[in-house]
Amino acid sequence: MPHLTKYKRILFITLLAALAAGCREEYDPGIDVSQKVLVVEGMVTGLDEPATVTLSMAEPYNSGSGAAAVTGAYVYLRDDKGKIDVLRADYDGHYVSDSSFRGVAGNSYTLNIQTSDGVVYRSTQQTLLPAAGIDSIYGELSQQEFIYKDVWGNTTGKMEKGVQTYADFHSSAGDSLHYRIGTHMLIGYSHTDPTTKPFATIYYFWKKLEKDRTISVTGDDNSISTGVMTRYSAHFFPLNPFLYGMADDQNLENFFLQVRVYTLNDEAFAYYRELSRQLSSTGKLFDPIATQVYGNITCPGDDSKLVLGFFEASGCVKKTYWVQPLTGENRVAYGQTYDLDGLPESGKTIQERPYFWHF
Repeated sequence: MPHLTKYKRILFITLLAALAAGCREEYDPGIDVSQKVLVVEGMVTGLDEPATVTLSMAEPYNSGSGAAAVTGAYVYLRDDKGKIDVLRADYDGHYVSDSSFRGVAGNSYTLNIQTSDGVVYRSTQQTLLPAAGIDSIYGELSQQEFIYKDVWGNTTGKMEKGVQTYADFHSSAGDSLHYRIGTHMLIGYSHTDPTTKPFATIYYFWKKLEKDRTISVTGDDNSISTGVMTRYSAHFFPLNPFLYGMADDQNLENFFLQVRVYTLNDEAFAYYRELSRQLSSTGKLFDPIATQVYGNITCPGDDSKLVLGFFEASGCVKKTYWVQPLTGENRVAYGQTYDLDGLPESGKTIQERPYFWHF
C-alpha cells in the first residue's frame, strides 16, 4: 500500500541513503478540512501470512501535528460465508489476524472497524482473485537517473549504474486481469577487523531496505491486461555502496530481492490506477496533486466523515532471489533462495556467514 499517513500532499521521488534502495513515488494526501481523518491501510492475501490493518488519524491541515496511531479499535473481517475473524493489536495502530487465518481465493471480505469512541467504519466487499504465477525473473545492467537525499538532506540525482529486474508472470484465472508489483530488498555486507588475535574477526551484517512504494499497475484507462505479462519492469537498484550507507571498510557482498505479484480485482485496480495517474500527471517533482483519491471505506453512520486509504484483497505470489551483478561479463545472474520474511530487519553474525548468504 502507498504511504498515507503524512499530511502535506506532495509527490516526491527520494532515497534515504541508509534505508532505501530504489526510486520511490510516495503519495502523501493533504486534507484541507477542519476534521480529523481516519487513514486505513488493509491487506488480505492467500499467502501463509496474517491479514494486516494499519490505522492512523490525520490531523487537520496546518495543525502542526502529524498523524497519530489509532489504538484501542475493534477490527474484524467478515467473509461472504458469514465467518468473522477478529484482528488483534500488534503494535501501535497495527492490527493482525491470528495464525489460523488464510485468505481464500474466490471468497469476498469486508473490513469492519469500530474506534474507541464508538464510530464504525466499513469497507466495500472485496473479492480475492487467484494468485498469478511467476514464470521468470531476469535483468540487465543499466544506467538510470537515480534521485536521492545527499548528506545535507538535499534532494539530488545523477545517473547511476545498477540492475534493472524484469518479471514474466501469468494467471490461469482468465485474460482480463490486472496486476501490481511489490518488491523488497535485503543487502548483506561484511567487515574484517584485522587487529584481533590470533585471527582477524569477520562480521557479517544484513539489513532490510524500506519497501519500494512505487505504484505500478498493468494496463491503463483504455486497455485491459492479458493473463500473461512479459518483461514487466519490477525493480531497479544501484550498485554504488554509498547509497546504502556503507563505510569505507565495509564490503557490500549480497543483494536479495523479494518480488510479489498481486492480482487486482476491478475496484483495487481502479484505485491504484487513479493514484498512478495522479502521480504521473505533470511529471514535475513536488507538484501538488489536484484532487483527492478516495478509497473503499466509509462511515455508515455519518456520510460526511472523510476516510482515506484502501482495504485490499488480492491474490499474491511471492518469490525471493539472490541477485549477482556480473559487471565484468555485462550480465546479471539470479537464483531463487530462502524466504527472508522471518528475518529481523537487521542483524549480524561473527566469523560464520548467515545461513542465507550466497557469496
